[in-house]
Amino acid sequence: MALFERITKDNFVQYDGPKFPVYDHWYNLIVDSWNGVADGTLAITIASIDESVEGEGTAIRYIATDEAATQTLDAGDSGKTFWIDGSTAASTFTLPAPAAGLNFRWIWTADNNNAIIIQTADTTDTDGDMLRGGLLVCSAAAVNTFQEASGDENTITVDDNAADKAGGIGSWIEVICTEDPIWFVRGILNSTTDADSTGTHITDAD
Repeated sequence: MALFERITKDNFVQYDGPKFPVYDHWYNLIVDSWNGVADGTLAITIASIDESVEGEGTAIRYIATDEAATQTLDAGDSGKTFWIDGSTAASTFTLPAPAAGLNFRWIWTADNNNAIIIQTADTTDTDGDMLRGGLLVCSAAAVNTFQEASGDENTITVDDNAADKAGGIGSWIEVICTEDPIWFVRGILNSTTDADSTGTHITDAD
């Protein structure tokens, strides 16, 4: 059974003559695509990852839906987006060995009061993998503050009800490897439960 209904002349309420074929064509292409890859829970499954070929556009990337178990990532996971909702358990994501271009993204679709940890593979003091960049932290009282990832930092911990962390709905973090051993961090964190969070405990130094 199809999850989404195609537009027809009979069910398109605002039918206005000559524009209808355009609306019909593009909308129905989207409907057909979704009906082809989605099951009854709207979980998207992509059977394979196509490699990009130089000069032929961008690679198709796998979108990980509701995937947030504690895990060690590898280069094959590059391009994944991890959806964090209110029921996601405390989880640790360990990045792979750094290689330029590897990238990962986390998106919070609901407030989450469990620790979501993103850490580098090598946390050796001084000469291990490093996090650089920073995160904009927004809360009701602190409005917005910038938490810089610098020095010998290799761990990000996001937990919406912990003091000076964050993890409310709409938060997102992207980690991109620029060169060995540097991972560049960027994103915006919404602090909902801790209304006066400044984000000072999101990044930890080793």
